[in-house]
Amino acid sequence: MQDNKKLQTGFDCGTGAAVLQSPEEVVMGQWNRLVVARNNNQGSLQLNSANVVEATAPGAYTRITLRQNLYVGGYPDMDTIESRVNTSKRFVGCVQELIINGYRYDFRRGGLVGDAEFGVNVGECSEGLCDNVVCQNGGTCHAKTADTSICLCPLGFHGSICEKETPVRIPRFNGHSHLEYAGLGRTVLAFTELEAVIKPEAVDGMVLYNGYTLDRKGDFLALALRNGFVEFSFDLGTGPARIRSAMPLALNQWHVIRASRTGLQGVLKVDEQPEVTGQSQGAYTQLTLLENLFIGGHHNFDHTSKHANLSTSFAGCIQKIVVNGRPLRILEEKVNGRNIEPCEHPCAGEPCMNGGECVAKRRCTSVTVLWDSQTPTVKTAHTYAQCLVCCVAELERMPTKPMFSGSSFLIYTHSDIAKRITGNKMDVQLYIRPKGRNGLLLWSGQDVMTTNSDFVALGFVDGSLQLHYNLGSGKALVAYNDSRLFDGQWHFIRVQRDNRDAYMEVDSREIVEGSSPGSYTMLNTNRILYLGGMPNVAEGTDNLFTTNYVGCVRDLLLATDLNVQLIEHAQSGRNVLQCRKHL
Repeated sequence: MQDNKKLQTGFDCGTGAAVLQSPEEVVMGQWNRLVVARNNNQGSLQLNSANVVEATAPGAYTRITLRQNLYVGGYPDMDTIESRVNTSKRFVGCVQELIINGYRYDFRRGGLVGDAEFGVNVGECSEGLCDNVVCQNGGTCHAKTADTSICLCPLGFHGSICEKETPVRIPRFNGHSHLEYAGLGRTVLAFTELEAVIKPEAVDGMVLYNGYTLDRKGDFLALALRNGFVEFSFDLGTGPARIRSAMPLALNQWHVIRASRTGLQGVLKVDEQPEVTGQSQGAYTQLTLLENLFIGGHHNFDHTSKHANLSTSFAGCIQKIVVNGRPLRILEEKVNGRNIEPCEHPCAGEPCMNGGECVAKRRCTSVTVLWDSQTPTVKTAHTYAQCLVCCVAELERMPTKPMFSGSSFLIYTHSDIAKRITGNKMDVQLYIRPKGRNGLLLWSGQDVMTTNSDFVALGFVDGSLQLHYNLGSGKALVAYNDSRLFDGQWHFIRVQRDNRDAYMEVDSREIVEGSSPGSYTMLNTNRILYLGGMPNVAEGTDNLFTTNYVGCVRDLLLATDLNVQLIEHAQSGRNVLQCRKHL
């Protein structure tokens, strides 16, 4: 900057300098924005909103080679460069941001976090901002920018100076918030599955992060928003995977994010957007996360992996976080947190009766039914204007012909049912009226599935009705392909297994058969039978099925002698409706 308070810049490609000076003066004591550009020997300068100034360097050379370090604010020996910069004075003031060719420089000392290699007499521009700020209820003042400060409030308080005390049921993050939990440790070594229900208010922000160390290196797992897109990233120690959603999220609406990884492979699914996949670098396949887990932000982004590239906290509401099928009790399990506000949400008042669950919906749908076996009633669901579904009323009778919506299932644990599925023989008869061409209809397996875990499964894959089973020595498949199953009519299905051999009969006239490899003949499962689907279907079936059944079921008969009362005999269930005349 010159003595006349005008900014000057210049460049030389080797055959003469071009000098550009702003027509307007710098506004003292305020932030000024300077944009300088060069294309070959053509240069331009713009200060704030003033006119653009252009200049051309003389000669034919168009390239610049710079071998010295970059200096900001001054130079060690100003006398040696005075003839080039037309001043012998160093800059006095603040520099808030420096971006060169798209790279944003970090003014902190290099090494773990910053880009600066050395500096002399550089202070903090925000120094003194908190001198006259008194945060209440144990809050602490911190610089938000070079000009503004913010009170970081302890849990239970919020407001500009932490003056408001309000119970929080569903947390809202204000862009300077975070909640901290015990880390995932070694519980997600080979497989990780995340589900998050969020309502964002800004296009950038960290939703979830868990790392291995505090030195910005090593394993990590992260969910974040970047320019409105969801980014799922993880590093197993040899390079990150970054998987971005196909489309950006709409702000101030609820969204469901599902992300998973198996070894190197990652999958991201957002609402009804197309599924996106990716892979981490290197050969390592296990994920270890020894540090604490954070949602909504981090107390120090310098402790996050540089490959995660996180610097902004989330703004908005987070209703639900599920890790490997286990819901995180967001408020009960926290070990620390700051600046959490109550989210405006009809579920915050716990409106659901009789054990019903209030959940956020991305868009309004028709009435849903939640069923609770503890009180043998079915509860209708009410759709709020905010697109929330909540169970609030009871029906006089339970469904006799259950309809499954793709998020439904029934669970049976009675020994009379289990013994007719396991062992060396099985005979299952039922009527189905399917609508979806993909989905798990029936399942019994192990709590944790491995390559040779015993299981039996019946369901649809791309319109093919498939029976899968494994007796411990290899998988077997029996498949029936006929589009008539989707004609809206009831169809009779019978599945039989005699030791290693299995048979599937459709409408009492067509039979397909198969046999399992190896010598094992007994089916040994955890003695739980799922009908219509199951929670976390992809993980529970080891990705054999990825969705639950859509359609109706009636008249389930086991071993020719047990008529299963589909509702009364179920131990529990979710989202089960009465089958309608027309699906």
